Amino acid sequence: MEPLSVQGSLTESDLLSVARYTVWNRSIGMKIMLALACLMILIGIATIAMGQAGNAVVPLLLGGFYSAYFFVSPKLSVKKQMRASAHVSQEGRYEFGTDHFSISRPSLNVSMPWSDMHSVVELPDVFAIFTTKMCFFAVPKRFFDPGQLTAFRALIQSTSGKNGKPLCP
Repeated sequence: MEPLSVQGSLTESDLLSVARYTVWNRSIGMKIMLALACLMILIGIATIAMGQAGNAVVPLLLGGFYSAYFFVSPKLSVKKQMRASAHVSQEGRYEFGTDHFSISRPSLNVSMPWSDMHSVVELPDVFAIFTTKMCFFAVPKRFFDPGQLTAFRALIQSTSGKNGKPLCP
């Protein structure tokens, strides 16, 4: 099979959807933090209901801060990544073969075998190629022609990742 080749430049919104998916679906620490935030808010509400409104301020503020962080952290993380690593937004050429994929940009070339990948997740506008449970490469669907999307889906469904596990869950 001939390698599938696409190209384009990543934007903040391309990375944001994958960052949200990662935080909300793969990060146990963030889920624990959200659970603690909800508990703090409930404690604050219960304290108000018991007539001790002055004692409810700290739990409500902490719970509000923790829950807000859960929703804001993906955007903060992407903004930081885009500032710190200018190569992320450079135009790149993505090649997907049966045994590996590569990304070529003016300041960076990466090539990795599929057998080293953790998984591939298809989101509404982007494919996320996870090297670990939390680290990923984003490949927006807008980079692909319609026929290429079907070919890419077939490729990742027929390819094995780490420990011989299928790439698509």
